[in-house]
Amino acid sequence: MKPFLLLAGLLLAEGSAAAQTASVPGSASVQVAAPAPAAPDTLAAIHRLFAAKRRRGNFIVGGTLAAALGTAGVVVANRPTESSSSNGSGFGVMSPNNLDLAMVGIVTALVVPTEALLLGGWGAKYEQRVATAWQQQHQLPRAVKRRLKARYFR
Repeated sequence: MKPFLLLAGLLLAEGSAAAQTASVPGSASVQVAAPAPAAPDTLAAIHRLFAAKRRRGNFIVGGTLAAALGTAGVVVANRPTESSSSNGSGFGVMSPNNLDLAMVGIVTALVVPTEALLLGGWGAKYEQRVATAWQQQHQLPRAVKRRLKARYFR
């Protein structure tokens, strides 16, 4: 029953669309309206978008660093106190007591640069290139156009 109703609805819509596009006798060509001028505050919206992306990136990277420092602090605070660093096992700096702290450092060393690279694409140089392209050609890169929402135009 649903496919039948869907088919009937599509046929009705096609019929009304064809009736709306039927040309008036005597007019052989269709006049296309000129595109609307760009919003006057598009450049300001681009600047707001880039500022918001940079601010979000700073919070994410800063939060990751704060979490890593907090985790390292918890690891250090929960260590048992010993008289020697190797505890006589011969491990030295890489003793099992230091391994957890080393893992926190390794994970942080991998995550923070990755975040910085991913979020660093919204830098001032790229913003300047996008703004210049918008002023000259009234075209935006697809990624910028997709993320440029109405809230940036306020």
